[in-house]
Parts: sequence; structure tokens; C-alpha cells
Amino acid sequence: MLIRIYPENPNPREMAKALKMLRDGELIIYPTDTVYAIGCDALNVRAVEKICTLKGVNPQKSNLSIICYDLSVNMHKSATPLSNC
Repeated sequence: MLIRIYPENPNPREMAKALKMLRDGELIIYPTDTVYAIGCDALNVRAVEKICTLKGVNPQKSNLSIICYDLSVNMHKSATPLSNC
């Protein structure tokens, strides 16, 4: 599914679709300043495992980047250990 979200005028319905996909453990691809990135809900173990499978990496031996709005929000949540991809 392709969802286009324009930063100048984001459509709330399209944003809700993307949010639902993330909450359902789906992956997203989004542009950064240099390349496209693969993203998911970092607290969803199965979604992180999907990214590891795509990248061919073991989550126990790799460092994955996490992007979040505010660290104070995420510091109160504990991460669940990941099984091998």
C-alpha cells in the first residue's frame, strides 16, 4: 500500500492509516535527508524482527537506530528482548 504524506499539508486520514499500520506491526519506508529508511514501531518485537529479516541481521548482535520525538516519553517503557530473526 502506498500512502503519500506531504509535510506542507499532511492529510489526517492518510496519517491515521500510517499510524494504524505501525500499530499493527507493519513496516514503513520513508525518506530521510540522504536515503530512504525502513521503519516500524520500535516497541513491537515482531515488527523489529521483520526489519532484521529484511536486512539479514541478528538483533542480538546488531545495533538498530531508533528515532523518537522525545526521549522522556520512551524512558518509562521497557524493551522486550528480541528472539533471533
